[in-house]
Amino acid sequence: MKKTILTYLLFVCLLTLVGTSVPAQTGQMGSQISKLRMELERTDQIIERAREAVRVSQSPVARISLEKALQLQNLAWENFRTGTTEGYKAALLLTRQAREQAQNAMSYGRVTEQNTDLVLRRLEKVDDMVDRLKESLQEDSDRNFQGVYDAARNNLDKAWEFYRSGQYRPALKLANQVERALRKIWQAANRNQRQAENVYRQLERVGELVESVRVSVVECSSDPALRSFREAEKSYQTGEDAAAKENYVAAAKALERARRLALEAKKECTSLDDLENRYQRLKGQADGLRERLGNRNSNAQRLLKQAYEQLEKAAGHIGGREVNRAAAALKAAELSLNQLKQLLGGGRK
Repeated sequence: MKKTILTYLLFVCLLTLVGTSVPAQTGQMGSQISKLRMELERTDQIIERAREAVRVSQSPVARISLEKALQLQNLAWENFRTGTTEGYKAALLLTRQAREQAQNAMSYGRVTEQNTDLVLRRLEKVDDMVDRLKESLQEDSDRNFQGVYDAARNNLDKAWEFYRSGQYRPALKLANQVERALRKIWQAANRNQRQAENVYRQLERVGELVESVRVSVVECSSDPALRSFREAEKSYQTGEDAAAKENYVAAAKALERARRLALEAKKECTSLDDLENRYQRLKGQADGLRERLGNRNSNAQRLLKQAYEQLEKAAGHIGGREVNRAAAALKAAELSLNQLKQLLGGGRK
């Protein structure tokens, strides 16, 4: 009798526990779904901002990133609407990927928009240099630099005309020429300031490097390259500001960092180009060996199949800007092709 009563009490306790835990679990699940919906809606907002940035900048690379973001976000909402645990997990992953692509689109758009601002800042900066140099020449009895100054002033006026007519590239080119001419005058007029001369030369070299890398970064559309390039621009601006304040030690340090970061960005884009060329070369070798092989030699067929599989992986990694994985796949493909060459060269069929 006592055993029966004890069993009944345990059964009642179990029902009580189950009855209280189910609503708690249901409430927790509902809270997580609500948070996921907020994540998706936040991505929608970022995509809308990216859409406007792409419209203004008209950047092809930014437009591609925006299209990727839209595709990923649509898939995220589709998975969310399934109402399953797996669907929710996939939705969270996809919406985060979409958000990253949208942010990339805005970044690439800003790089394009900054080109116009860059020309304006450069013209205003050179204008200021011309005014300061004019004051210096008026105070100096030596007029040896007057002819160079007059030519620089005329070229700067032409650069402003180019800018006002929307011809930004020739305006920037002419402004850079004027700046170089002005720096030569400053250097010649202040030969005792060797440290300043070194910084001005460094400003010119690093500035040219940054401008050349800008084009490469936009064309290769590599996220790591873009991040390095952004930091290079910031460091170069810091170096310019420090030089203007005659803080040449800080300027040289900032410019060296800008040079290093710009080279990192350039290397990232160059690596992708090299991998693409290497892929094309190995693909050509594989196609040639396939024609020689025909339907003979099962071992050779196996090696050729392995090579093509690795080449296919490499192509996917190159498209995804995954340098290390692409290089590994190409190495594996090359190894299979070399083994195949040895097999065919040995005369075995």
